[in-house]
Amino acid sequence: MSTLATTNIKHPSAANPAIILDSDGKATVAGMGLVHINTTTFSAVSSVSLNNVFTSDYDNYRIFFTATASTTANAAMRLRVGGVDASNGTYGQAGYYAYINAAVSGFSSNGGVGLTSWPQTAPLSTLSESGFIMDIQNPARSVSTFGVHHTNGVDAQYLYAPRGVRHTTATAYDGFSLISSSGNMSGTVRVYGYKNS
Repeated sequence: MSTLATTNIKHPSAANPAIILDSDGKATVAGMGLVHINTTTFSAVSSVSLNNVFTSDYDNYRIFFTATASTTANAAMRLRVGGVDASNGTYGQAGYYAYINAAVSGFSSNGGVGLTSWPQTAPLSTLSESGFIMDIQNPARSVSTFGVHHTNGVDAQYLYAPRGVRHTTATAYDGFSLISSSGNMSGTVRVYGYKNS
């Protein structure tokens, strides 16, 4: 069997390639909205940082985080640039969380301004399962950064928390950190870019 080595595939009459292969053999298909940028798996750490995942190539990003084991009371997210977290008090968020277990269910508001991070995972004492999906706008541009995220968590109760977030510092960031408020966490985080066109 023969192997054809190429980085671009296109129809002879097309002006641009329809499929572009990176050096790892991953394909980007023209017209598709999400482009995979990074997958990071971690185990028994108090924090994990991803650098150089936000670039001027994309205005908007989607982040998937799945915790496979956690002893965190909460895991916060901070933007970062040049390998340094932005911990200034210009983070804000607004939302609520809904919870249910065998004995009780209810809702609670969750928000604040002047924060030093965005709380991400569900605020439970011990998370046996948790994760979030986040869409983030303009992190790599020198403007305010906005986002929305949806968190799920399971402990003695099931919890769901949608939130809107904002970071008001007009700085171009290239990455982010997830930081446990107590204990360690294990899991996988994946970053995708939304194609601008």
